[in-house]
Amino acid sequence: MAVDAVRLRLLYVPGPPLSHEGQPWAFGLQDTRGGLHDGAPLEGSLYAYDFELRVKPGADPNRPVFSGEFASGTPAERFVYLSWKDTATGAWINRLKARLSPITWPLVREAQAYGAPITASMAGRQLADTRPPTWRVG
Repeated sequence: MAVDAVRLRLLYVPGPPLSHEGQPWAFGLQDTRGGLHDGAPLEGSLYAYDFELRVKPGADPNRPVFSGEFASGTPAERFVYLSWKDTATGAWINRLKARLSPITWPLVREAQAYGAPITASMAGRQLADTRPPTWRVG
C-alpha cells in the first residue's frame, strides 16, 4: 500500500432491501462504475466490506480528500455506499451512505502506522440517516 492510500472497512449485517417490492436483489459495497463487491463474513451474521482509497490534502490542508474506485461525492463531501441492486433490471433499490468527512489526518496516519483499516459500523442504520458513522482504527 502506498503512503498516499489508506485501508477502510465497513461493518454491516446484510439482509433484504429495507424497502422493495420483492424483486431479486444483490447487496454489497458499491464502486463508482455501479458494481457491487461482496463482504467477508465475520462472527454471526456480521460482514466486513474492505476497500482502499487514495488520500491527499484538499483545499483545506487539514482535511484529507479521498479518491478511488469507491469514493463518491464532491471532494469536500466524499462518501461510500453499501447498496442493494435489482439483479433483473440493474436498478438501485436502496443505498446506505457512509460519509468520510469525520476521518482526520491523525486517524489516517495512525491507520497507516499500524497497518490497520479505519473501520465504521453501519449496523442499525436507516435509509434517511444522514449522520456520519464513527470511524476508528482497527
